[in-house]
Amino acid sequence: MEKHFEFIPAYISPLTDKEHAAIGRVALLWGQSEYIIDDLICLFSGLSWDELTVHPGRLRHVSDKIQFLKDQAAENPPRPLVEKVLDFCELVDNSKSERNQVFHGIWGW
Repeated sequence: MEKHFEFIPAYISPLTDKEHAAIGRVALLWGQSEYIIDDLICLFSGLSWDELTVHPGRLRHVSDKIQFLKDQAAENPPRPLVEKVLDFCELVDNSKSERNQVFHGIWGW
């Protein structure tokens, strides 16, 4: 009997299960980072969560959010929290290109 509906994938990932798991961990940590960024934007700007979601331009991209957060933090007097927030922004900003390559790259092509 022929299998008329047999699924043949158009593309098979060359990555190992361990590599797929590592990408999954990056996805989870990136999601947490974005949540923290949104939370910090609310803290520094005084916007509520609801106001943040309807903010003009909506701060959709991490780059926009990081720049907004840096601008807000710069308006606050220097203190340990502000320094840590700026360090966090720098870490996220420096890792976003590699993250994008991992998530949006075409593996094996």
